[in-house]
Amino acid sequence: MTTLFNIALPIPGNKLYTYAIEHDDSAESYIGRRAFVSFGRKTITGFVIEKREDKPDFTVKTVEEVLDEKPIFNANMLKFCKWTADYYKSSLGEVLKTALPQGILPESMIRITLKKHISTETMLLLHKKYSKKADLISIIKSLEGKETTPARLAKRIGSASVSTILDALINDEIIECEPVRSKETTSKTALILLPHSKRLKTANDFSASYLSLQIKSQKQAKLLKYVWDHTINGIGPLQSSALAATECNHSHVQALLKKELIERQQGTIDRNANKEETESLAKRDESKLRLTTEQSEVCQVIARAITTAAFHPFLLHGVTGSGKTLIYIQAIQEALRINRKVLILVPEISLTPQLIDRFKLVFGDNIAVTHSGLSGGERYDTWRKILRDEVKIVLGVRSAIFAPINNLGLIIVDEEHENTYKQDSKNPRYNARDLAVVRARIDDAVLVLGSATPSLESYYNAKSGKYTLLEIKNRADGAKLPFIDIVDMISARQNKKVNGVFSEYLLNEIESRLKNKEGIILFQNRRGYSNMLECFDCGHVPYCKNCDLPLTFHKPKNQLRCHYCGHTIYVPSSCEVCGSKKIEEIGSGTQKIEEELYTLLKEKGIEAKIARMDLDTTSKKGAHRKMLTDFSSGKTDILIGTQMVAKGLDFDRVSLVGIVNADSQLLIPDFRSSERTYQLLTQVAGRAGRGGKIRGKVIIQSTHPNYPAIKITANGKYLEFYQEEIQKRKDACYPPFHRFITIEFSGTEAGKVFELAKKYSSLLPRNTKYFEVLGPNEAQLFRIRNKYRYITVIKSNKEYDPSGKYLMHYLTAADSIFEKEKNKGDFTIKVDIDSYSSI
Repeated sequence: MTTLFNIALPIPGNKLYTYAIEHDDSAESYIGRRAFVSFGRKTITGFVIEKREDKPDFTVKTVEEVLDEKPIFNANMLKFCKWTADYYKSSLGEVLKTALPQGILPESMIRITLKKHISTETMLLLHKKYSKKADLISIIKSLEGKETTPARLAKRIGSASVSTILDALINDEIIECEPVRSKETTSKTALILLPHSKRLKTANDFSASYLSLQIKSQKQAKLLKYVWDHTINGIGPLQSSALAATECNHSHVQALLKKELIERQQGTIDRNANKEETESLAKRDESKLRLTTEQSEVCQVIARAITTAAFHPFLLHGVTGSGKTLIYIQAIQEALRINRKVLILVPEISLTPQLIDRFKLVFGDNIAVTHSGLSGGERYDTWRKILRDEVKIVLGVRSAIFAPINNLGLIIVDEEHENTYKQDSKNPRYNARDLAVVRARIDDAVLVLGSATPSLESYYNAKSGKYTLLEIKNRADGAKLPFIDIVDMISARQNKKVNGVFSEYLLNEIESRLKNKEGIILFQNRRGYSNMLECFDCGHVPYCKNCDLPLTFHKPKNQLRCHYCGHTIYVPSSCEVCGSKKIEEIGSGTQKIEEELYTLLKEKGIEAKIARMDLDTTSKKGAHRKMLTDFSSGKTDILIGTQMVAKGLDFDRVSLVGIVNADSQLLIPDFRSSERTYQLLTQVAGRAGRGGKIRGKVIIQSTHPNYPAIKITANGKYLEFYQEEIQKRKDACYPPFHRFITIEFSGTEAGKVFELAKKYSSLLPRNTKYFEVLGPNEAQLFRIRNKYRYITVIKSNKEYDPSGKYLMHYLTAADSIFEKEKNKGDFTIKVDIDSYSSI
């Protein structure tokens, strides 16, 4: 039987493509599967979306291969991904691709071989006449025998396409191209050891054999028990190669095989299993803690909603240290009790080590963890376990919103205010927090958004009745909120009470806490050594050659580095403009703070173990956990870091938090800068005094101590900040009253980009009550990675267009008219709905 299906491809555009599938089973069973199809001159993996009922007036190609035995997207997930694609102006294929682990969408590739030697003289002539052809030949030489795609080759030589050049080289018999298919990430297989299927069927069979072996051979007995435990207790199959932990060797394996007590076969291995044991960061089994009155009331409300098996969104606003994680645990237990599954979202990987340990202490191994720190194979195995219903709880960062969870009953979004839930680098540019609302509605699940500093949008939704507001105003364990002092750094400098970047007050408190063996966290929201280097004589600042940004100084490697494109140079010995040797460091990053503090303490005869947690120190696998373990145990006295130390850390021993520079976020020209400053300062302040034994202290160093975001942080009154900020948003037509959309136009020629940006923006009506169009104007960072950028801003009025229907209509119309120019060559358009940045 042959049936026509509409298939979504992971390419830009909102079009579905029709293909035929020859099959024996029901046509409906193919919806939600992957299909390998021919598309133009290549083959790619698409997704079967729906049957096509009518007969098209064009020749329909047949799917080359259906890659799955059963659907990997159920009806709810397809509905969810379709909503995501429509709202965020992305193709359905791009969204479905995002929902899958990398490496499981095979595509057609080519293996290029040079057929003849190209002399140096010939290459020089080619560079003069046909530079792109010469560049391509050079790249092909470097890729000899390796697989690639025409698109990757085009990107490397800076061209829109290489097909014509490749055809010319083939016709000239310079190269030959062999079509190949990219390797797909699949399950890992290996030889595994299992209890003998006939001899060891029951626990009694094992016990008898084990006791008998103990008398004759302790090593063989130990190995048998190890194999039995791994298989029966659900630890996972034991690989033949993984014998180090048993202190056994190949001869012991052979002996047990000969005695028919174990057997060896090829089996599937979970790459996440059998990992080296690490010290837990969890302090206790929190499910056994007694609830406070506030916690108990909140838990009862959430539990009643879960038992209804219907959509119900909550905003849980609890002060730092109020026990939100304990409430999450109670809610998860209730969902599991009625056989519903759970999704927990956290904003970034730095929060996961301690949270994972806390949840695992309660729920055991019934948790699948997914984040970018896993290898491709590990992510695939995690995704497969979720798809097969082998776990009931999924914990992950923003991409986990697409986890293939069946029978989902509860979604928890921890630290819901965090901007890291927003994906803005590629399509789809989604916000996982907002998608959690959509997915919970589709799956009839309860949603809990938790934060000590809720986003203005979420708190407004709670105040207006969209969400149910749950509040906890007191800390758990009898702990009190920390004392918060603000140091006016301008006044301190005038009174000569500043040493480097530290006020005398903060230094004295650090010294006092070290004497008492208490933990200290210092926060600086900038990594590197200093912001930049500047010539003392002429004021020249070294800039990135690719971006309109000064290079950040990294002292350990004596380098200047761009944090946008990665361009790196060694620090010049003299100014490249005037030749002066007087080059000064401007500003302070985490590296400089670490060095200064170590020197200042050493001058006082104080030895302290200092650790720095930022992107530069946590790039290696397991680095986060090692740092947190050492800090928790007291091996590390002071933890200095960026936003990684601002949230999710729960250590009783922390009595002092120092915020070295509270103004860095505040001075960014963005309508959310005040909100972000308040949230960040409150979150990092909340790390102090969480155990109840010590009342914590927070010292905020600022040159703008009277600014509301900083001033209100000290008194801890969220509602006061909300009321002041929400009025500013309303007056300026910003969220939550208007949607904020940015359209970024970029390309290598500034003039051409501006003309195309004007042309696109002119397609949007200027005089409508539904939205306001501003621009295009130069982006604040005008050039990034050698691309010039213009921004058009749209403010969509939610009063007149609540669902965004009219906005989407006009954007779709503009896209269709502009389709020939969009994403053509070196010119790109990025539409970012509910944007978090206009920089």
